[in-house]
Amino acid sequence: MVILITTKDGYNELEPLILAKKHPVWIASNVLSELEVQNLRERGVDLTTYDFDAITVDCDSIKNCIEDISLHHPKTRIWIEYTGYRG
Repeated sequence: MVILITTKDGYNELEPLILAKKHPVWIASNVLSELEVQNLRERGVDLTTYDFDAITVDCDSIKNCIEDISLHHPKTRIWIEYTGYRG
């Protein structure tokens, strides 16, 4: 399973699962600070940071994320945090 996080609340809810380091995590750029990202990577979390902010997440962005993640993790289930269009 790959975890796609789009908000800080979503990260906080899944932090124990993320810190277990069993699943790759893809995250919007403004969810965590650079220091938080660095600390997670140093702890061995497989973390990919997108270049878009969570504020701009919409259905098209989520679709693009799914396609991108699928290229890197084919045939893998993707857990998607989506709280609705914020535009």
